[in-house]
Amino acid sequence: MELPPALKPEDFPENERYQQLIWQALKLGKISEMKAAELLDLTVEKLRVHRQESEVYAIS
Repeated sequence: MELPPALKPEDFPENERYQQLIWQALKLGKISEMKAAELLDLTVEKLRVHRQESEVYAIS
């Protein structure tokens, strides 16, 4: 029997690192948008919207 998690996913800094690595791999072209969306549990459309928003707010 599997117990429900006692902590929220936000309480794990590893999760943040995991997401950063996925975004970095996507930016470098190491993985496809479809694979990144799958790993981040997003739709491809939501992933693209997030990428566009991050580009708008990026500091050059």
